[in-house]
Amino acid sequence: MNPSPEKMALLARVSSTRAALSLDLEGIGHALDVPGQIRSSFRLHPVAWVAGAVGVGIAAAALFRKGGKGGKGGRLASWRPMLMGALGFVGNRAMALTLPGLVEILETELSRWLDRRRPAPSPAAGQEGRIAD
Repeated sequence: MNPSPEKMALLARVSSTRAALSLDLEGIGHALDVPGQIRSSFRLHPVAWVAGAVGVGIAAAALFRKGGKGGKGGRLASWRPMLMGALGFVGNRAMALTLPGLVEILETELSRWLDRRRPAPSPAAGQEGRIAD
């Protein structure tokens, strides 16, 4: 028994809708994967991330610098503990997100460096114990 043309059209429409929905959900999953996006950004631009971290460190040091000899802090002295706690939390999260990327980059670069340092294998390698015929 042959399926009717309406049934075939409906099956084709369901199949195309399923494919479109799958692509949409994949795109939403990628858009909501913030740690994955940060990792990929770090892998693509590690120098920019390190430079930004150094800049934030310098800015935070200047912002939270203690006052002169009088021992009184700057205008943010009363807020210092809360701000330092918030910066510590943000720094901890940033390290947790970038650590896998850092480890991967380090492993890749180390293996490349070791590959360059190893001498090329000779054609007779692995044949030390054999007697020539």
